[in-house]
Amino acid sequence: MKEGQLRLNEVMLGAEGKQPKYAEVKLGGMAVAALLNVKDGELRLALQSPVTLEAGQQLNIQVELA
Repeated sequence: MKEGQLRLNEVMLGAEGKQPKYAEVKLGGMAVAALLNVKDGELRLALQSPVTLEAGQQLNIQVELA
Protein backbone atom coordinates (compact mmCIF):
# COMPACT_ATOMS: atom_id res chain seq x y z
CA MET A 1 0.00 0.00 0.00
CA LYS A 2 1.52 3.33 -1.05
CA GLU A 3 -0.36 5.76 1.16
CA GLY A 4 -3.11 5.94 3.77
CA GLN A 5 -4.53 3.15 5.91
CA LEU A 6 -6.74 0.15 5.27
CA ARG A 7 -8.44 -1.82 8.06
CA LEU A 8 -9.23 -5.45 7.21
CA ASN A 9 -11.14 -8.18 9.03
CA GLU A 10 -11.82 -10.45 6.04
CA VAL A 11 -10.24 -11.18 2.65
CA MET A 12 -12.11 -12.94 -0.17
CA LEU A 13 -10.41 -14.59 -3.17
CA GLY A 14 -11.62 -16.72 -6.08
CA ALA A 15 -11.16 -20.43 -5.37
CA GLU A 16 -11.55 -21.62 -9.00
CA GLY A 17 -13.65 -24.60 -7.85
CA LYS A 18 -10.73 -26.13 -5.95
CA GLN A 19 -10.44 -26.96 -2.28
CA PRO A 20 -7.63 -25.24 -0.39
CA LYS A 21 -5.32 -27.36 1.77
CA TYR A 22 -4.25 -24.39 3.88
CA ALA A 23 -3.78 -20.66 3.85
CA GLU A 24 -1.16 -18.52 5.56
CA VAL A 25 -1.51 -14.79 6.20
CA LYS A 26 1.40 -12.52 7.19
CA LEU A 27 1.70 -8.81 7.87
CA GLY A 28 5.21 -7.43 8.11
CA GLY A 29 6.61 -10.97 8.34
CA MET A 30 4.41 -11.81 11.35
CA ALA A 31 1.72 -14.49 11.14
CA VAL A 32 -1.88 -13.31 11.28
CA ALA A 33 -4.40 -15.85 12.62
CA ALA A 34 -7.20 -16.47 10.13
CA LEU A 35 -10.06 -18.93 9.69
CA LEU A 36 -10.37 -20.43 6.20
CA ASN A 37 -13.74 -21.10 4.57
CA VAL A 38 -14.84 -21.81 0.99
CA LYS A 39 -18.36 -20.92 -0.05
CA ASP A 40 -19.94 -20.31 -3.46
CA GLY A 41 -16.58 -20.42 -5.26
CA GLU A 42 -14.98 -17.88 -2.94
CA LEU A 43 -12.17 -18.50 -0.50
CA ARG A 44 -12.78 -16.43 2.63
CA LEU A 45 -10.13 -15.67 5.19
CA ALA A 46 -11.68 -14.27 8.35
CA LEU A 47 -8.93 -12.60 10.35
CA GLN A 48 -9.29 -13.45 14.05
CA SER A 49 -8.33 -9.85 14.91
CA PRO A 50 -8.69 -6.95 12.46
CA VAL A 51 -5.43 -5.60 11.02
CA THR A 52 -4.62 -2.11 9.80
CA LEU A 53 -2.33 -1.80 6.81
CA GLU A 54 -0.22 1.35 6.84
CA ALA A 55 1.59 3.00 3.95
CA GLY A 56 4.48 0.79 2.80
CA GLN A 57 3.13 -2.42 4.38
CA GLN A 58 2.05 -5.57 2.55
CA LEU A 59 -0.40 -8.27 3.56
CA ASN A 60 0.97 -11.55 2.22
CA ILE A 61 -1.40 -14.45 1.63
CA GLN A 62 -0.25 -17.88 0.54
CA VAL A 63 -2.85 -20.50 -0.39
CA GLU A 64 -2.16 -24.10 -1.33
CA LEU A 65 -4.95 -25.71 -3.35
CA ALA A 66 -5.72 -29.43 -3.46
